Amino acid sequence: HEGRMKNTTLTSETPVVRMLSSTVAIAHVKWELHGDTGAPGWKPSDVRRGIIVDVLVKHAGVWRIATTQNTDNIDIPNH
Repeated sequence: HEGRMKNTTLTSETPVVRMLSSTVAIAHVKWELHGDTGAPGWKPSDVRRGIIVDVLVKHAGVWRIATTQNTDNIDIPNH
């Protein structure tokens, strides 16, 4: 994180977990990122918000992440 993320702060809410079975769960985690300076040609808002969705599988008594989706929430103008 020596580049544009070096001065950022990431916070997240407590995950909301939904059990699909005794060995499969989905977790939703809302997050906020402060301090992202952006990339060339792109300036993010002062606070970036998003959600991470994890699919977790329990195998041999251990929970592991099977897949993750991380999505920024972007305001869309309503004109």
